[in-house]
Amino acid sequence: MADLDNSNLTVVNETGIGVAIFNGWLFDIVRQSFGQLKISSLEPYAQTLKNIFNTITYTKDGVLLFNELYSNESIQSKIRLSFSKKRDLQTDAEVIPKKANLLIAERLSPVEIGSKLYPGENDIIAILNHDKSDVPFKMDLSEVLQSYDDAKQKLEAQGMGHFMQSLDDYKAKYDLSPAVKTKDNTLHYIPYYFGGSGSSGFELDILKRTLTLTEVKDKALEIYYNGERGLTEFVIHCYAKDGPYWKNIGKYTTDFLMIKRNKKSKIHKALLIETKGAGFAHDEVFKKKRAYVETEFLQLNREKFGYNRFDFLYLQDSNDIVKNLSLISQKIQTFFND
Repeated sequence: MADLDNSNLTVVNETGIGVAIFNGWLFDIVRQSFGQLKISSLEPYAQTLKNIFNTITYTKDGVLLFNELYSNESIQSKIRLSFSKKRDLQTDAEVIPKKANLLIAERLSPVEIGSKLYPGENDIIAILNHDKSDVPFKMDLSEVLQSYDDAKQKLEAQGMGHFMQSLDDYKAKYDLSPAVKTKDNTLHYIPYYFGGSGSSGFELDILKRTLTLTEVKDKALEIYYNGERGLTEFVIHCYAKDGPYWKNIGKYTTDFLMIKRNKKSKIHKALLIETKGAGFAHDEVFKKKRAYVETEFLQLNREKFGYNRFDFLYLQDSNDIVKNLSLISQKIQTFFND
């Protein structure tokens, strides 16, 4: 082992071969700030910066060099940091009014007649015919038949009974199916197609049964199928908390919209109705979207409009139809109470 006490030690205080130029050094500080600094920002501190520059450089053979015993990059970084303002990131939620069409007509595509359509083919024809005529389709059939009998008797008494059409033809005009009788409470396009991805007989059953509820008729409510993807602009952009931040988790399209209009025929309230199989209850993405709609979405719109403009109802096919109809009825009574 060497005898350090008898050794000649040389302490190196200066080393390096990089040529140092003060203005070039300042330029590097500014360049690496990515636009946060300008040369003019450094000018008031020129003497202080010159003292730092002199400390980290040395002269050898008449040439000014950077002393590599100092970390030039670290020093430049700390100089830039001293000019940086502390920043707090603040985010604001802004509610942007937007009109949403329940139907994007140009996206409608031909569908084949079958059991997955509502209304059925005959009802579609009847609805189209009644829309073109002034025939009062909401009249009770018993009233219609009575008026038919009265009219027939009067004409026969005058010897003109042959002018009356047959009872079967007359009855056919008024003996309407539930789908035709309730056409003004639903059907913003016909027919609805329940054969798409995610649709089921459960949705169709809910629609048919809901239209028979007394509350729907008494409160003049309308219910529209909103579940065929791509045909509606009424979608909700959902977010979920990811630590301290909000993360976009995708769009949500509710299966049905039940609405009530004001005296000017403008939508006053809308109930979002979701029908899902029991398996979806544990789907993490759906759970997050549902949670957002039931909390943030409803709250934001309440603050915006000054009243409960929207509400949400979740129905599962694991419930029997009576229970689901009871849930719909209760929600109608509590939400559409004005």
